[in-house]
Amino acid sequence: MDTKIIKLVTGEELVSKVGDSLDANGNKVGFSFIFPYKIMMIPKINQETGAQEFDINYVAWMGGSADSSFDVPFGSVVTIGNPVPEVDRMYQERYEEFLEMMNNAN
Repeated sequence: MDTKIIKLVTGEELVSKVGDSLDANGNKVGFSFIFPYKIMMIPKINQETGAQEFDINYVAWMGGSADSSFDVPFGSVVTIGNPVPEVDRMYQERYEEFLEMMNNAN
């Protein structure tokens, strides 16, 4: 399963593993987001150049939930794309930590 960037109709941007959400008959009805994080761009000014830059913060999406997978209907998603290498690397590190934690809990 590939890591993707997702833009929702709410304006939220997520980074997540993405699969298919299926109904009882096996028909695709949406997406399954596995271990999603909300991406928050924090503007800052480069002190040397004065140019605007961004720090990226990651917040667990649905952080109050005990679940790690969420089914989302097609109509809630605006677009899906590939993450830049820095975002992909960060996500993979957190995802591997999550898998290790889950393995240790069992």
